[in-house]
Amino acid sequence: MKSKILGLLMICGALLFSAFLAIGDYEVTAADTTVTPVVTADVPEVVSIKLDSDGHPLTNIELSGPSPQDLQSGRFDVVNEGNVPVNIYVRSNGPTISGPRTFNIADVYFRADKQDMTNTQITGINQLLTNTAPLDIPINANPTDIIPSNHLATGLGLHLPLGSPAGEYSVSLTYTGSTI
Repeated sequence: MKSKILGLLMICGALLFSAFLAIGDYEVTAADTTVTPVVTADVPEVVSIKLDSDGHPLTNIELSGPSPQDLQSGRFDVVNEGNVPVNIYVRSNGPTISGPRTFNIADVYFRADKQDMTNTQITGINQLLTNTAPLDIPINANPTDIIPSNHLATGLGLHLPLGSPAGEYSVSLTYTGSTI
C-alpha cells in the first residue's frame, strides 16, 4: 500500500510540476503598427458665380447721377461660389445700347477692381475684369474683409451725349467665370 501511495504522490508531484511549467511566468508583450491611410478625393471643378448687391441677387442695375450725361450705378459684387479660383470676364450683347436713342457701347464704362474702382470701357468681347488677381474660393475668403477675396467689387457707368432724351436704356452684360 505504501508503494501505491508513494506512486500516487509521485504522479501528483509530476502533475503539479508540469502545471507550473505550463502556466509559467509569461509576460504579455504588445505590438504597435502605424498605418497612414491615403485618402483621394475626386472633386470635380465647380465654377459658379453670382451677381450680388448687399447680399441680394442682382438682376437690374439702376444708374443715376448728378447730371444726365454722367450716370453711375452703386457698387455690386461678382462673387465666386465655386471650389476653384476664377478669372471674371464681362461682355456686352452687342455694339449698341438700346432706348429712346441708340448709343455705341463705347459710351458704357465699367468700374471693377479688387483695390479701386478703375474705369474700363466695355467692348463686345470678353474683357478680363480680375486683372490684379483671380477671385479666390469661398473657404479662403475672410468675411470680415471690406471686400472678401472671393468678391469683385464692380459698378457700371454710362456717358450720355448732351441733349439725349430721357427714358430707359438697356444693354445686356454677360459675366463669365473661367478657371485659371
